[in-house]
Parts: sequence; structure tokens; C-alpha cells
Amino acid sequence: MTNSSSFPAKTAHTRNIVSWRDRTAMVLMLLAFAGALFSFLSGLGESVAASPITQVVEIWRTYGFGLFSGLFLLLAFFPRRYPGIWELAILNKAALAFTGLILLGHGTKDASTILFFDGALTLIIALAYILTRGYSGWATFKTAQTK
Repeated sequence: MTNSSSFPAKTAHTRNIVSWRDRTAMVLMLLAFAGALFSFLSGLGESVAASPITQVVEIWRTYGFGLFSGLFLLLAFFPRRYPGIWELAILNKAALAFTGLILLGHGTKDASTILFFDGALTLIIALAYILTRGYSGWATFKTAQTK
């Protein structure tokens, strides 16, 4: 028996549409996972080699990539099980992209990288959220609260 909070009910009419949408979103989120995992793994070496002045910030950033790797993986396989995680991920990446845009105007090093990658991730995550109807997880959360 499948859990309705994870998998939508499939009827003859919606079966192909739902599976196509979920598979597409899964591929997008697995790409996001792979990028975050790569950043985490490459950040480990950078964190160790960082100067004492920036080492804490580098470690913090690296752990953030590790955290997002896990979140993206959870969202890829269980898109309607974790209410609020989609929204937090989208808001975080949008805030970083916006920050990159502001810093770009100040000539800050790597601002364009932040703007591009976090902006692209914002769009990818938002598209996967819409495709999977990740917002429908809130209905399950509310149902569990009333029991």
C-alpha cells in the first residue's frame, strides 16, 4: 500500500501525466543533488586548505552543500512528504541569487557565479515543485494535525 503523502492517486486519466511530471522533477532534483554533492566534496579540500581567517566560513559553506545534497535527494524521491522543505529551499536559493545580483553591482568577486548558479537552482527547484505539486504535502500535514 502506498502512502498518499508521497505518491499521488493514479487514475487511468492522470497516470501518464503524473508519472511524466514526477519523473521530470526527479531528474531535475537529482541534477541539483549531484551539483550540491560535487560542491560538498570539492569544498572539503578547500575547507582544510583555507587560511585560518576564512576556514570557519569555508567549513560552514561546505556543510551547507552537504545539507542541500540531502534535501535535494529527499525531495527527488519524496516530493510531497515534507511540507515546507520545498519552500525553504526555493527561498534560500532565491535569496542567494538576489544577494549575488546586489553584490554584482558592488564589484564583489564571484558575485556573478552566485547569481548564475543560485538563480538557475531557484528556477530548477521551483519547476520541480510545480511539476510534483510539492505544495500538496501541506494538505497531508494539516490532516495529520487534526487527528
